Amino acid sequence: MPLTSGQQLALDQIQALHERSDGAFEYVQHEESAYGKDEEKKWLTVHFSVACRNMPREEEGLPLRDREGFIVYISPHFPFKVPEIHSAHTRFAGFPHVQFMDQLCLYQSPSTEWNPNEGMIGFIERLD
Repeated sequence: MPLTSGQQLALDQIQALHERSDGAFEYVQHEESAYGKDEEKKWLTVHFSVACRNMPREEEGLPLRDREGFIVYISPHFPFKVPEIHSAHTRFAGFPHVQFMDQLCLYQSPSTEWNPNEGMIGFIERLD
């Protein structure tokens, strides 16, 4: 099943981030998957990693490694539906804004904080 125009936009933005990040953001791979409640249309699943070596550390903050892997699930309705992001591990379980052991909550109120015009660029900036 082909990607929706919104999913293709998201993938294009992710690949552009990869190309211009000088290694700080690394796009790894993507695939389509049945995720969420809308199984008639496939979700886009994207694997990427982010360099964290130079990020400031807090004593009680997330135990960041030099590079962290993430998985983002992009709805067929992107950019009008906020993507979901998960860490590629469960080391962040129990920290604030981490749900279900690995799902990161970037927007406390997606209906007011998510701006579809910012797309994946704004989403990844929010993660940063």
